[in-house]
Amino acid sequence: MKNITLASFALAIALNSFANTIPNIKEGPKEKEVLKVKKGLEQSFENNFPNAENVRWIDDAEGYTVSFTANKIVTRVNYDLQGKFTGSLRNYSKDLLPYYLVDQLKQKYPGESIFGITEITTPTSINYFVKLEDAKSWTTVVLDNDGGMTVTEQFNKSN
Repeated sequence: MKNITLASFALAIALNSFANTIPNIKEGPKEKEVLKVKKGLEQSFENNFPNAENVRWIDDAEGYTVSFTANKIVTRVNYDLQGKFTGSLRNYSKDLLPYYLVDQLKQKYPGESIFGITEITTPTSINYFVKLEDAKSWTTVVLDNDGGMTVTEQFNKSN
């Protein structure tokens, strides 16, 4: 009988502790606005990216980030706390880089091939970080909105 009483008491303490970890269901004005913004973002996201797979949302003090894959492109999109687009990052192969940029790279860097591309977009710009390679080296070139081309990294391959 003593064991049953102790077990019941321990169970009551555990249940009480668990109950205290459940978030408060009541929502204040700020929480309602956050939920409204996030729900609107999620709906907008589903409309804009109907083929998205492996979707993962992250909320933090600065806003919202959604990571996903669509049409073989790994993408991350950032929004501020009001749900406005602040930037995106996409990784893809040379097949998706605009032709005129591929042509510029071939002219400037003959003999080097495009290994991969990271596209960084803000509300006012798009920059392409293109990783080039040849037999001896790796080169990262940034292509910007204005047609500029800048080398940001260059590494020799070890033989």
